[in-house]
Amino acid sequence: MTQFSAADCEYKPADEDSTHLAYVFHMTALDLERFVRLYLQKGNFEGDQLVPAWWIEQSLRPYSALPDGNGLGYFWEVAVDGKLYGTSTGTGGFAFSGWPGHYVVGLPDQQMSIVHALEYDVPGKETLSTERFARLLSFITTES
Repeated sequence: MTQFSAADCEYKPADEDSTHLAYVFHMTALDLERFVRLYLQKGNFEGDQLVPAWWIEQSLRPYSALPDGNGLGYFWEVAVDGKLYGTSTGTGGFAFSGWPGHYVVGLPDQQMSIVHALEYDVPGKETLSTERFARLLSFITTES
């Protein structure tokens, strides 16, 4: 990552959205894409194994099911039966979503990373719902 620093993280107290304390990362779309690409490359970056391949594989395995049909790995939502957010994405797809409408997706079958990021702290800014993102994802994966 080239633009990220530890100063871009903060603890967020519990609020109306969650009863849990959150550790929020503020990352640029470019750095988010690099993070997904690292996972697509099984933890290898330019010949250096930064994250063990076994950890990548283990973290992208579904350990439980979410109400929307996605599996849940370590941190990542993972495709079940080749579908992510109800959209056919191929084997091994994974994603993360966060407020205010950020979505990062890795599609190993196509070696494709997708990042949708919105600005933070814009009063009245509408977020991108999962349903709307799934529709966008279906257009992208249909064209690839």
